[in-house]
Amino acid sequence: MENSVLTSVEELVHKKHDGDIQSFAQLYKTSVYKVHDWIRRDAHIINGKICIPTKHSA
Repeated sequence: MENSVLTSVEELVHKKHDGDIQSFAQLYKTSVYKVHDWIRRDAHIINGKICIPTKHSA
């Protein structure tokens, strides 16, 4: 069974991409606007997938 890897999008952009949101967006095939939205909403990457917490999360 694989262990879950939880990393915040903001932390990953700063540590792995030296704060370069453009290169992060290209890697995930998305727009810079969407990456900013993920950071604003405190999204995390769990096992390679973007997970955005909702207001209704327990």
